[in-house]
Amino acid sequence: MQYRILSYCLEKYCPEISLVTSFTKKSKAISHLRNNKPDILFLDIVLGVGSGFDILENIDYIDIRVVMCSAHDEFAHKAIRYQVTDYLLKPQEIQDLISIVKKIQEKIKKHKE
Repeated sequence: MQYRILSYCLEKYCPEISLVTSFTKKSKAISHLRNNKPDILFLDIVLGVGSGFDILENIDYIDIRVVMCSAHDEFAHKAIRYQVTDYLLKPQEIQDLISIVKKIQEKIKKHKE
């Protein structure tokens, strides 16, 4: 359910990015991400089975800007160890989401120059 809220917020407040896909199953996400590299990956930490960290452990995410999403700030330290790009606390503050997306877009633009 939370992914629908994030999808809605991205479409409404960050129309400059395209939402390519979303997954509710960890195995499907891993399979897809092994073959496809998005510019930005919004990844929930707490999943029905396992965690977003399990997904990161099973893919090469070196060139992906990973934004970990969680209602639990106690995972922030672990997210830092995984060298994620940012951490978005739920419920999402629209301004935080917009700020994160803009910051990532600027990094992507500088990287391509």
